[in-house]
Amino acid sequence: MAKISFQDFSAYYKLKKKKYVLSLNKITLEIPSESFFVVVGPSGSGKTTLLKAILGGVELTDGLLIINGTSVENIKKKEANISYLSQEYSLYPHMTVYENVAFPLRRMRTDFQEIDLRVKTVLDYLKIDFLASRKPRQLSYGQMQRVAIARALVKNPRIMLFDEPFSNLEPTLKNELRLTLKNIHQEFKPTIIYATHDLTDAFILGEKIAVLNGGELEAIGTKEEIENSDKAFVRSFLSR
Repeated sequence: MAKISFQDFSAYYKLKKKKYVLSLNKITLEIPSESFFVVVGPSGSGKTTLLKAILGGVELTDGLLIINGTSVENIKKKEANISYLSQEYSLYPHMTVYENVAFPLRRMRTDFQEIDLRVKTVLDYLKIDFLASRKPRQLSYGQMQRVAIARALVKNPRIMLFDEPFSNLEPTLKNELRLTLKNIHQEFKPTIIYATHDLTDAFILGEKIAVLNGGELEAIGTKEEIENSDKAFVRSFLSR
């Protein structure tokens, strides 16, 4: 279980000569434990910064970001048990599919037999066990994304972060992988935060949706509540 709370939270990116630029401005929102939460907005709206803040990867912040009652800055990365997946598959080209998926567990110094069991289980669950001995160059885009999802899932994360994971894929494959994520959420019940600029992604996947614009929270709610928002930016964004 992993409840995430942003309380008047601001985040800054460091530029050269010790200058900083505001990326998130006084964000306040609650992400319930085991929810599928979508953050939507145009490029530069702060979506990636919000995910990186949960990872503890933002250097300068104001306000509070709390996971299960503990400030994120006081949580060790190993204890946090968070997986992150972006549109860049980031598979190691010299490793097989099996080795790529096993890599997070090996870094955690998990017992060899436990690694083998968990890797085979997740490959079977995602129906890519037949790819175990292949290298990334031998995979299609869809297969590579499933391997990346397997690597994110193999350590049984409490929190899964997805940053525009399907933006480079064609529509049919997107639909398949959306269903895969919904099944993962239903089966394993991690808290999922999914960042996208794609309203179709947001409305299909999100139990709740937050709309960001220029680092500020414009709206938050269900699909129906977002569609009925009277905020000028939200209405403009929906009409694109």
